[in-house]
Amino acid sequence: MEGEVAVTAKQVIGGPLVIGGRRLSLSKAIRAGDFVFIGGMRGTDRVTGKMVDGDEARIRRMFDNMLAAAEAAGATKADAVRLTVFVTDVAKYRPVVNKVQKDIWGDGPYPPRTVLQVPALDQGDIAEIDGTFYAPAK
Repeated sequence: MEGEVAVTAKQVIGGPLVIGGRRLSLSKAIRAGDFVFIGGMRGTDRVTGKMVDGDEARIRRMFDNMLAAAEAAGATKADAVRLTVFVTDVAKYRPVVNKVQKDIWGDGPYPPRTVLQVPALDQGDIAEIDGTFYAPAK
């Protein structure tokens, strides 16, 4: 009816985010209606929470961690509608991000993406990603 507001429940995906034994005040992902929002994925080992060694390996793990969180919400890489990548040196890391993204998405289609240079990331990391996925609940 006119003037009514649809209410969409939010669902936290996965348990609380814990890094280095610390429970953080954020969630890996939230489903809100048909959208899944993934925040702040880095190139860390999902079991130990330690950063993966090597620039390309760490950036690849960053993407893998984001896609694993999306998968837990019922989304796939094909459902990605927006990515934002934060790097500490855009000239150095954008080509690595491009290579890894091409390895993962093949010949596309690619989701829209922005790469931003930031002065620093948590624990001296080199890259972090967040993503939005359109994946109607089944």
